Amino acid sequence: MSLERWKRAHQAEKQHSTHQSGPPNRNQVNEILKNHGTNISELNNKAVLAVGGGTGIIHRLPNTSLAITADPITDLVSEVLVESSAELCTAAGENLPFISNSFDFVICRNVLDHVVDPNTVLDEIKRVIKPDGKMIFDINTFDIPAPVRRRLSLIDAPHPYHFSTDEVKKLLENSGFKIEYADKWRPSIRKSNLKRSIAILAFRMKKINMLCSL
Repeated sequence: MSLERWKRAHQAEKQHSTHQSGPPNRNQVNEILKNHGTNISELNNKAVLAVGGGTGIIHRLPNTSLAITADPITDLVSEVLVESSAELCTAAGENLPFISNSFDFVICRNVLDHVVDPNTVLDEIKRVIKPDGKMIFDINTFDIPAPVRRRLSLIDAPHPYHFSTDEVKKLLENSGFKIEYADKWRPSIRKSNLKRSIAILAFRMKKINMLCSL
């Protein structure tokens, strides 16, 4: 993907409404972690990094030894994170400013389809995770023919990539990750706007949640 295409996606992402809302509450955090095959107690006293953390669960983890979110748009979300338990670090996933083997958990939720180079991001995550560490990962997938998926970015500006489930698994495995837990589900149409409903129905969009290890 060209840098120019990523810049257009980055600009479109800045306008997304999720950046104006606060982090999830404690019950929502517990439910999210459960959907990834883990729970909040597993992160107690652990060093946790969120790559592309936005306004996500990293800001509501109560008992970590270290919590950092690395995101290129921390300036955009800082106003709604006044009660965050995490440190904000402005950085791209392709170049994480942390030493190797630093984190017990890395959270990468709804990120890999926003980046310039997915392989480099996964390599960087692998580098900063401790040998016995884990990655909490999810992404939307589209199990439709590749020629159609490659054109979805024409109507979905914030996402320069639209992966199939098999492509995501291959990306993870090629970067050295083992999938310990996977849960794939279709989002509710009743809770979706028109654009998202079309994606779910016409383009077979699903959410895949995973817990990965090295």
